Amino acid sequence: MKTFGGLLFVLCASCSPLVADSLVNAWTNPVSANWEDPKWSLGVLPGPGQSIMLTNQGWKAVAIGPNTVENLSETLNVDSVILGGYTDSFNVLLLNYAGFAVPLTAGSLNVGTNSGVTALASVLDVSTNSGPGDISIFSAFNQGGYATVNAHVINLGNVTNAAASPGTYNQTNGTINADAVSGWMGSTFNQFDGLDTIAGALSLGGANGNNVAHYSITSGWLSAGTIELQRGDFKIANPVVAPPNSSSFSICRSCSPQWSFFLIRLLDLMDVDLPHLHHRLHDVFRLGRIFVVQIIEENRGADLPSNAEFVSQPAAGDFLTTR
Repeated sequence: MKTFGGLLFVLCASCSPLVADSLVNAWTNPVSANWEDPKWSLGVLPGPGQSIMLTNQGWKAVAIGPNTVENLSETLNVDSVILGGYTDSFNVLLLNYAGFAVPLTAGSLNVGTNSGVTALASVLDVSTNSGPGDISIFSAFNQGGYATVNAHVINLGNVTNAAASPGTYNQTNGTINADAVSGWMGSTFNQFDGLDTIAGALSLGGANGNNVAHYSITSGWLSAGTIELQRGDFKIANPVVAPPNSSSFSICRSCSPQWSFFLIRLLDLMDVDLPHLHHRLHDVFRLGRIFVVQIIEENRGADLPSNAEFVSQPAAGDFLTTR
C-alpha cells in the first residue's frame, strides 16, 4: 500500500482523534534536512493547529537544532507529531542539542513502525493542553544528552492489538516526567541512567499470556506511585532504593539512609520468581496483593507491618518477574 491515505490509516489506528481535526502538514523531502526547511506539504512551516507527519519514503532524519530554537521557535508548537515508514524506509525525528529553553510541544506523539525519535540535550513536552498528552511508541525512542521528556502518558506497544509492533525506550540519561508509563506486547524500557518520576503507575504486561513487558534500570533514579507487574519482569542492576513511602515507589543510586522498600502490585494472583538481581533482597512480604521487597545492606528492620506475610527469603542478586 503506497497511497498517502492508506499509510495514514495504518499509522494512526491507535492515534488520537485529534488528527482528524487538524491540518495535516507532511514532510515531503526524501532525504535528511532541518525542521525549518521549506519541505512541507502545506507550503508553510509547522505550527499550531497542525498534525505533523514524517512518513514518506527514504532513510532520513528531520532535525530540530539550535537554529530552529533561536530563529523559528514558533514552529515548535503543534497539535501532534506522527512518525512511520514503509518497509524500505526509516524516518527519525532528531532533537539535536536544541537546548532547554524552548521545548518541542505537541498534544500527542506517535512513533510508528520503521521510525524513531532521538532526543539529545533538548526538551520534548507532550502536553494535554493541546491534546491527550500521550507518547505512543511502536518502534524506538532514544534519549540522551540529558534531554527532558514530559508527557501525560508514555505507552510502549498496544494492549489491545497484538499485531502492533512492540516499543523500545532507551534512556541513557536525562529526565522523564509522566503521569503513567505502560509497556505491552514484548515492549522494553531500558533506563541506563537518568531521573524519572511517574506520578501514577508503571504498568508492565497484560492479561494475555503473550502480553509481556520488561523494565530494566541499570543506574539512576526512579519514582512511581505504583509498579503494576502483570506479565514480564522488572530488573534492577545498581540503584539503591530510597526511604519507604506508603504511596510511592522510589529507587535512587545514592540515597540515604539505607532503609529501603519498593512496592510491586500484582494484577493477577500469580506466582512470583526472584532469580538474580544484583542486590541483597533480605525480605519479601505481602499485604494483600501488594508485594513489598525490602532491600537493605544492614539490619532486618523491626518496623515491618505486624500483618506482613513473608513470601520467601530470596538470595542475593534477584529480580522480580512473573511466571
